[in-house]
Order: sequence, then structure tokens, then C-alpha cells
Amino acid sequence: MSQNDNNNIDEFDQDPMSWSRQLEKHFCGEFSMASIQSNLKMEDKSQVEVCNYATFVGVYDGNKGDSAASYLNNYIFKDLLDRIKKYLKRFNMNNDAAKRIMLESFSEMEKQVIDIAEFGYSGWRNPNMSVVSSGCLVCLIWGQQLYLANLGDSRAILCSNLAGSEMLVHQMLRDHNCRNADIRQELEASHGHDDTICSNVFGEWRVKGLSETSRCIGNAYLKKAEFTTSVDFEAPPGEEVTSIFTEPVLSAEPEFYSRDLDGTEKFIVFGSGGFWKLLTNEEAAKIVNDHPREGIAKRLAAEAVKVAAERRGLAYREVMLAPKGVKISGKPCTSSELVKPLYHDDITVIVVYLDLNLPVTVDSETYNSYRSHSDSVQRSSFGYDVKVDEKWDYGKIDDQNVRTEVQVTVDALDYDMTLKNKPSNKRKYKSSEVGVGTIRFTGQIGSIKVKILVDGGSSDNFIQPRIAQVLKLPIEPAPNLRVLVGNGQMLSAEGLTQQLPLQIQGQQVKVHCSFGTREVDYLGHMVSGTGVSMESTKVPSSDGMAHSNQCQAVKRLLRTHRKDNFTWNSAADSAFQKLKQAMIEAPVLTFPDFTQPFILETDASGL
Repeated sequence: MSQNDNNNIDEFDQDPMSWSRQLEKHFCGEFSMASIQSNLKMEDKSQVEVCNYATFVGVYDGNKGDSAASYLNNYIFKDLLDRIKKYLKRFNMNNDAAKRIMLESFSEMEKQVIDIAEFGYSGWRNPNMSVVSSGCLVCLIWGQQLYLANLGDSRAILCSNLAGSEMLVHQMLRDHNCRNADIRQELEASHGHDDTICSNVFGEWRVKGLSETSRCIGNAYLKKAEFTTSVDFEAPPGEEVTSIFTEPVLSAEPEFYSRDLDGTEKFIVFGSGGFWKLLTNEEAAKIVNDHPREGIAKRLAAEAVKVAAERRGLAYREVMLAPKGVKISGKPCTSSELVKPLYHDDITVIVVYLDLNLPVTVDSETYNSYRSHSDSVQRSSFGYDVKVDEKWDYGKIDDQNVRTEVQVTVDALDYDMTLKNKPSNKRKYKSSEVGVGTIRFTGQIGSIKVKILVDGGSSDNFIQPRIAQVLKLPIEPAPNLRVLVGNGQMLSAEGLTQQLPLQIQGQQVKVHCSFGTREVDYLGHMVSGTGVSMESTKVPSSDGMAHSNQCQAVKRLLRTHRKDNFTWNSAADSAFQKLKQAMIEAPVLTFPDFTQPFILETDASGL
């Protein structure tokens, strides 16, 4: 180990844009994570999910923003796991099942991200989401099987060491970057009539001069006809296709790989596109093989930055001190800008060691979720009792064999349900955590005891239909209702519960929910799309107030108690009539018009 290597590690630790997790355990070995931010927002996201029978790894290489990568980081593992659980009710896991499940999950993620882009533009005329995308590399180690799916330019290499032979380095799936000749040939074959399908822009090959990759999740602009052919759609500055453009050119179909693990496999290196632009497969494998496990991902990330610096004739520290920045498609990042994207993209690297011949290294109660740029460890969705290669039955749910705790929030009905069957069929549901400052008390829905949470959060606003059936909730069909929640996810509802009968401390309370209304009565005012106005029932009491010289009425209205003389004259009467009219006309308050200038008046006399 050279002194320069140690210096690079020290500088990595000093870099405020770097993050690492030294070494953690998974069910058949250990793993290490690291990342370095280059863009204004950290567009790379990654996760490792751990339990005692499986390990999941995801690398999501965002482009033009972090929203698509963040969506994948939050939802693809849960979606995969839900599909696996449903499949295992009837069958055992195998290659065909894993491939189908992964393809379906990728398809669902693509649909959701594209839906958000369409909603953002049709609802808010915001074109930015239409160009945001992410690569997606996921790996599931399930017992002695490995399943991998990839689209984009992230990559995973598997390193094996057969007895008496050198280490074998195997890239399990190709990356879909236009710098690869086979990707350009594939695009040209699919779009033979388009001479500009692949363009070399300032030394970098791109699809239509914009996208480095031929496959991704998102980027509706290069996929959907309503974006690609619409004369009304305007792409964000610097992201416009300047050549002929009449059809979708990118794909969201992943490639799939699987293999049975035989014990000769030593480790896997996962990296985002920004990492593999700087190191070759063999260089990365040699570093891992020649160094201790502790902090190995950090060592790889530091080596990548060192290479980026050397290519520009700079020292590591000079690149480290460069500020974050943005690189626009089709535009060179010039040396005068001196931002990190000039030297390297966001970097993510994960190293997973495979100790398949050793005992399981995590216990049956360990379900951990590790996310990049986060030092906390959350509970993984793996925390369900699903056994490797065993058929699994959810069990029946009815009033006799289920203990139900329902958490009701201002805008969510959450639940925590445990089946009273044998341990192998035990399953917990929990859709959101109780936040700081949450008020919790008990109540009843019918004969079933529930927990009531006030302001408990709204990360999940839906309850499964079978839970609603157990609680005997009144459900109105709503097949066309779709809800855009705060985190950007577009959710579909099967029905609505508009009247929720609750008993709280012996008192009957009805929780009323309204959807799609044009105005809401709130604290004596009507809130609508035009602004805030007085409730109609309040108007007569103001309009019917006497004027003339009834000063007490005026004082009550104005909430004033000045002691000086007050003379009622024609000017006062006129002002009073105008004041009354202003208070009863809609709107009293309206939403600001940001196209108009604002005047800020301040008063510091009370300081």
C-alpha cells in the first residue's frame, strides 16, 4: 500500500461531498459502500437491503435531476418484494420467475415516472420532469442464486478465484452507454432512417445529441409521442433536440442475468456510470483483491477521483475543492467553469463480498436497510417471514384470527396487523412511522380497537382493501381516482371511505373525507382555487350592521378602543360602507400573482 493511496483516503475523508460505509454484514458475507457528489444535487442513489436469507443491491444513476433515481430508491425494492411474495404463494423461486418479476417491476417504475412527468407538464406546464431519468441496476442474491437486471450505464462485475488459476473478472451485463460501439450499432439498426440517431457531441457519443444511454427509466421527452411530436411542448433550455425528431428513441427494457453460486465467487463490484468512466473492470477488481475489506468502497471511489485529476494534470485536492455544478446536454463543460462535472460525474460504488462457504453472518431478526449518503440504518422491507425456496401462504384473514391495530391520521389510515397463526405465517404490516410530536390515543371502529394518530404523517395514504373489509368500512368505488402524493408517486385507488365512524373515549366521531371539491369550509372561511372568502352564513351579521353614528358597532367591527373623540361624518360613513363590502365580497384573500412587482413594507418600531 503506497503513501499516495493513504493520502487519497485522507483527502476523501476531508471531502464534504463524499460519504462511505466502511464494512457491514449481509447473510453470506460483508459489504462496503461509498459515493461522491459532483452535481448540484446528488443524482446517484443506492441501497443495500439485508436479511438472513437474501441480499438486495440497487444502484440508480440519475440524469438531469435526482427525482427519478430517488423514486427508484424508495419504491423498486418494495415493488420487487411484493411481487416475489405473491409469486411464492404458489411457486418456488427460479430463473424464469425472477426474470418475469424484475421485468414487471421495471415496467411499473417506468410507468410511474412517466406518469409523473406527464402530470407535471399537463398540470403545471413544468417541462423539467420530462427530461429527468435514471439508470437502474438491481441485484438479488437469494440463497444460492444470483439475479441481476440492468438498464443504463451502471455496471456490476463478478470476481471468482478458481483453485490454481488467476482471478476471473466477469462483467455480468453490458452497460447501455453510447460510447460502446455495439450500443450505437443497435440504435442505428433500430432507427436506420435517422442519420442523427447517434451524434458525437464535443467528443461524447449521445442519442440525438442528448442522452448518453440508450435505456433508462424516465426521460419522457425522448420516449412519449405527446412530448416528442407536440408543437406545444417546449423542452428545458439546452435539452432540445435540434435534428429531425418524430418518434421515441429510448427504451426502458432491462437486460437480465442469473447464475447459481457455487462458492468460487469472491466479490461483486457495483458502480454507477460516473465510476466506470474512470476505472476499468480489471483495475477495480485488482484494487479490491489487493487491499483489506475495511473501507474498500471508499478506496475505490478515491482512486476514481485520483484518475479524474490526473487526466487534467491536477492533484486530487484541486478536484476535491471544485464546487458542485451542472452539465447541460449538448454543451461542453469548459475549463473556465471549474466545477466538479468538468472532472467527474457523481460516483457510487458498492463492494459485496461472497463468503458462501461460511455460516450465515446475520441472525433471523436482522432486517436492515442501508442507503447512500445516510448514516442511519432503517428496518428493511425484508422483515417478512418468507423462506428461501419454500411455498408461503398468507393465511386467512377474518375477525376471529386477526388482531388489528389501525393508525388513523389526518390524511392517512395506517395499520399494523399481526396474524395469530404459527410463526411461519406471521406477518406484520406497517405503512408509516409515528413522527415526532404525534398525539396518539385509542378508539374503536365498530368492535375493533384502533389507535388514533393526530398529525402522524402522510407517507402512505392508502389501506389494503382486505383490511377495510375486516373493519367493515363503507367503501365507495373509485376506479378512476389517481392521487399524486407529496413524494411524487402517482397512486391508484380502488375505492373511497368518506365517512369513517370512530368512537373516542366513548363518544361517536365521524371522520369526513372529501376529494375533488372546488371549495372547502375552514374556520369560518371558504378556501377555493380563487382565494379565501367569508363563509356565506357570516355575511348577514356584517352586512346588517347599523352605521350612522353607532360608534360601538364600529369599534366592535374594527376591534379598536381608542379614547379620543370619534366624529361620524359622510367620509366615515363612506369608508365604513367600503370596508363592509370588502369584507363580504369574495375573495377576501387571493393568491399572489408572481408576474406582478411586489412592494415590501416593514415596521421595526416595536423592536
